[in-house]
Amino acid sequence: MPFYLKVSYNGKSANVKLDADKIFIGRSSTCQIKLKDPLISNCHCLITIVDNHLVIKDLESTNGMLVNGKNTQETKLYIGDIINIGKTSLQLISKDMTPEQTFIHTNKNTQIKTQIAEISFPRMNKEKIEKAKKNSKIEPVTIRLPDDDEN
Repeated sequence: MPFYLKVSYNGKSANVKLDADKIFIGRSSTCQIKLKDPLISNCHCLITIVDNHLVIKDLESTNGMLVNGKNTQETKLYIGDIINIGKTSLQLISKDMTPEQTFIHTNKNTQIKTQIAEISFPRMNKEKIEKAKKNSKIEPVTIRLPDDDEN
């Protein structure tokens, strides 16, 4: 099921497809989604995809993370949710989803009977984060927004 993040920074934006089980976001070149925002930690947060449901977890970042305006350590994500890390905004969007799929992943308060995996994350130290990155099956991608200045 195709989920995307609309990444917005400094008035520019780009869509990034989420297509792996573990997606690290941060400034480090080892992250799958690398962002240039100086207020973002090297490995700021992790998005995990399980049974087509997403969970985001802050990885003990310096400046934290907001989901829909609330300071959050870990939460499930739904279509339309807005994640703020540093001065960067990430919005979960979908493309090519059926109306039924969109409905299930948009409505937080409905009693839809679906298999939603409950995920429990232990605290991850830097060694575990690096090991998890090495085991990730996708290549790192540097997000370059239109007219991005090279510094």
